[in-house]
Amino acid sequence: MANSLQTLLHEAHRAYFIGLQKKSPLSTADPFQPKLAAILDKRLSAKQRHLVAQSQVMCKQGLDAARKNDLVASARVFQEIEHFIQTERFSKEAELISLSFYEAAAAYFDYRNTAFDCAIARLYAALGYDLALEEIPDYALLQLHRIKLLLNILRIYVKRKAVQEALQLGVQIMNYLENKADGPSVSSSWDTLRLSTLPNEIKDLQFAETTGELATLMVGTDILATGQTVNQAFAAFALHIHSPDTDSCYLNTQAHIWLRAKQALLNEEREEFLSQALPLLSYGRVSFPQLWYAICIDLFGLCQQINLPEATTIKKDILAAAPLWPWKHFPLRWQTLLALPSDAQRHLQLSGT
Repeated sequence: MANSLQTLLHEAHRAYFIGLQKKSPLSTADPFQPKLAAILDKRLSAKQRHLVAQSQVMCKQGLDAARKNDLVASARVFQEIEHFIQTERFSKEAELISLSFYEAAAAYFDYRNTAFDCAIARLYAALGYDLALEEIPDYALLQLHRIKLLLNILRIYVKRKAVQEALQLGVQIMNYLENKADGPSVSSSWDTLRLSTLPNEIKDLQFAETTGELATLMVGTDILATGQTVNQAFAAFALHIHSPDTDSCYLNTQAHIWLRAKQALLNEEREEFLSQALPLLSYGRVSFPQLWYAICIDLFGLCQQINLPEATTIKKDILAAAPLWPWKHFPLRWQTLLALPSDAQRHLQLSGT
């Protein structure tokens, strides 16, 4: 037993280093935007496309300012967008599109202001505009934009540590994307037949993003705020872990690997966790960094329980790299789980993380 565990720890250490060398891309193209642009080219006049493009450029300016924490400038831009949409001669379609993207972008401004309820209200408004557009021919793709909006609501739940709401919404999104259940209850008029005709590349990305947000929330094996253990909460994902039909789990291999690895860890199946974690560790941060960082922390936690030199080496090497992680994207609880030295934690906090 010890020899097998030692072998797996050695392989995990090697896989971790392979993954560590793979860098995240500086930016990732959004596959949704070009497909929406093709729809607008087909349905809108040149004048209306120009108005929509102008509103989207302004939304980007407001988002960029909010990301830089220049909230005064961001607020000014969003006021200008609202005035622009109200005063220009938009067609009904162009107005609905512009309002949906405006509300979604302004929700991020509210999020940065920690006005979470306002942000969620804006995202619900955007969902309503998308639903109205889906009644018009050719706008079936906006069903995936609604999933994108729900992902933003999920991120707010994760930020607020609203565990019950996050888990419920997350599993509903994942089940729906793989046609395992009806659509999420927080929005209406879902159509699985229409969903099956939409691009798999976007559904694959959304499935991974959903899993990544839940991984951020569920790192560790401690008691959740709801009183549930992580293991009890994880039972909701059984359709993606123990599905009798592997073809039904056709979206994002890495996300499904994380789910199986996490379940093994919660079941205290150390060797199974390490076996499942190996490919995810070696994938690195290239595609879905949240999953990689989450599995690294859970690997660290497992190694804390194992009195073997291979486990000690893994812990040391993860700690050596951890100060360079993109901490602004992760909760402070992760630093505690890594047992970072107090000096390192102070440095990370002073760096804005």
